[in-house]
Amino acid sequence: MKSNLRLISNFDICLIIVLVFLIYISIIKKKTILLILMIAFVLLFVYIKLNTIVEESLLVVRDLGVQIKTIYPCNRTYSRFIDKSKIGHIIINEGITAFQVKFYLAVLISGGDHIEVVYKSLIPKLKILKFIYKESNEILKPNFLKDQLGLI
Repeated sequence: MKSNLRLISNFDICLIIVLVFLIYISIIKKKTILLILMIAFVLLFVYIKLNTIVEESLLVVRDLGVQIKTIYPCNRTYSRFIDKSKIGHIIINEGITAFQVKFYLAVLISGGDHIEVVYKSLIPKLKILKFIYKESNEILKPNFLKDQLGLI
């Protein structure tokens, strides 16, 4: 799933302009402290932008397992593969914050107390999560839906 967030928003452009102006002023006025602060803000801004998640995907392969892939700006990717023998269940779980409840898809790792969250940044709607849940479980366990309905 691709994020619908733009990498650089209008606010970011305004912030960059203000920071560049302040850096220019600090160089002209020879204010070293202000220059160091502005450079620190620019570096922090770049760090945050480069660690923004652009796309997240889940690939389920029947006989192998599950690959969870995260793509960052500049095509930097992070992939995690979970072998089919290590997958306990794929579940929809809920996370409760102070003001809301968010549903997320997770892979329970058998033989441990570890879960792997599939979409860490993107928060798909419950309807989409249910579809992904049913399809991925049906691929990994062909009789999953019949078993859930008590037909087996």
